Amino acid sequence: MKFNCKHTVVAKCLKLGAEMMPKHFAGMIFVHLFLAVLPVFGIQISRRIYQLAEKSVLSDYQVLTLLLPVLLYGAYLFLMKSYTIYYERVIVQFGGLLEFEKKTKLILHEKCGKIAMRYYEMPSFYNRLWEAKVASINVYRVVECVITLSGAVLSIVLLSGYASIIHSSFFLLIVLAAIPALFGNVSEAILKSRRRTQLAKEEKDRKECTTDIRYTKERIVYESSDFLIQKWKTSSRKLREKEYEVEMQVLKIRTFLMFLNVAATAGVYVLAGYLFFQR
Repeated sequence: MKFNCKHTVVAKCLKLGAEMMPKHFAGMIFVHLFLAVLPVFGIQISRRIYQLAEKSVLSDYQVLTLLLPVLLYGAYLFLMKSYTIYYERVIVQFGGLLEFEKKTKLILHEKCGKIAMRYYEMPSFYNRLWEAKVASINVYRVVECVITLSGAVLSIVLLSGYASIIHSSFFLLIVLAAIPALFGNVSEAILKSRRRTQLAKEEKDRKECTTDIRYTKERIVYESSDFLIQKWKTSSRKLREKEYEVEMQVLKIRTFLMFLNVAATAGVYVLAGYLFFQR
């Protein structure tokens, strides 16, 4: 039942994202498909460079023949860095994400105008309204996460399949090396999203009751400042404890995945060196 619920939420997020920003997410799919194929191209070019370099050392082979492969490999590195520096930080972070958030908030504002006034007297309504306000970024991240994971899985399949042609052991090593990159960010995002739940809203509401000028009259009339401050401190302490707990879980996961990545990467280099000297 829980799995089906999560599956339904993901499906709804994908449907909403496709309806609101079809061109943006179609472009994201294209980018990740391209990135899935690009590492195979990089491996082929790097192998070609090593082969030509070996010929240049062992014979009078022209060094200028290395120029084109080196330029192609430089273009490969440039494209990979462009994705990290420009696409993720500019197009996604300061473009698509903000545009999606603006559109979802406009829809929410329109929906709120159609809700009967009697619901505004219910505390539960404001809880749902707050959840809807913060959901815009989460919906975008879910769609982004599904596309990124799909591209990463395709990239792993292509890389491991290509490397297994050279030696079957490369398949397992590449898969193990890719697991940290594949699951590290996802698990961290899931854990950190849990702390932005009722605790965060409770801390925000109590802070407003304590510091907001709109509630000054009530604080003076009922002499409730000390009581509200104490409640705010309690909520802040609980939120900090939750954040500390999440950060410790993230640290443990990162440490385990880091060792797994280092071991698998070292295995790739050791195996490659062994095969090179066995030639």
